[in-house]
Amino acid sequence: MAGSLSWQKYTTDAGVQYSVKIDEGNAEAAGFDDVTLADEIAGVVPPELPKGFKMRYVNVKDPVSSSGRKIYVGKPDNGLATGLIKTLLLFAFSGGSAGAAIEWLVSSFVGEQNRARNPSASDTGFLDGDAT
Repeated sequence: MAGSLSWQKYTTDAGVQYSVKIDEGNAEAAGFDDVTLADEIAGVVPPELPKGFKMRYVNVKDPVSSSGRKIYVGKPDNGLATGLIKTLLLFAFSGGSAGAAIEWLVSSFVGEQNRARNPSASDTGFLDGDAT
């Protein structure tokens, strides 16, 4: 269940930063940085994540109820992405309000995927009436 949403900075495996709007509590637990007012004033807010780009994430499971969640991981060197962190302390929700914190077990990691189309300046070489 999602809590409050906020703009966060996601860093790709290549080191490029993008802005994403995700659950603030999960973002803080998984290594994202806030997009701040100072970023806005300085004009350094990263662009929004391109369509077709899928962020890296871990699947976590509550050992008591066996329920699972997908948690996006903000940076490639975060312990959740490298395998150094095997558990994650997150709040459970019951009846629409936050309950006690539960230690969730990391069950798998899925790396980022770039399915976005990247424009290319290459020409087909066919004589189709264009200049090149």
